[in-house]
Amino acid sequence: MEETVTRARERGYVETMTGRRRYLRDINSRNGMTRSGAERTAINTPIQGSAADMIKIAMTRVQNALREGHYRSRLILQVHDELVFDLHHEEQDSLPPLVVDCMRDALPLSVPVVVDTGTGTTGSQRTEERLDRRRGSPTQQQQHSGGNRQNGGRISNWPRLILKTATAPIRMR
Repeated sequence: MEETVTRARERGYVETMTGRRRYLRDINSRNGMTRSGAERTAINTPIQGSAADMIKIAMTRVQNALREGHYRSRLILQVHDELVFDLHHEEQDSLPPLVVDCMRDALPLSVPVVVDTGTGTTGSQRTEERLDRRRGSPTQQQQHSGGNRQNGGRISNWPRLILKTATAPIRMR
């Protein structure tokens, strides 16, 4: 962390893993409070900025894979490190591994990237394990999710696929 702050003082900016720069005009300020804020930003930006870059790269790769594979499922939402898809039931076995690969390999890291997946008709109903293989009839799904018009803005009654990434620390012995 000290090295990052020192480098920021010398250069006037910090970079993410992809080379995106954040300039810190107050890093050499005489005002201690102002300088301290810039130092915190210098430490935080490479971490948070690289995470943002990682999800952007993953989203681009996923979108390209969906287009090239002629998938019916759609990426509908990104929140922090989560991607939410409208998952077509016929793609419940093929799409998750594809998306996991795109997310896991977005940036070369020295720590493993763990991608968790889950499904549900809403984010709160998603499961944290493999896809729920039990699918009801269209009538049951419609009753469960409220139908197309009363489904809270849902694009369809297909289940949602929610994928979340997090870097897992390596245990040192």
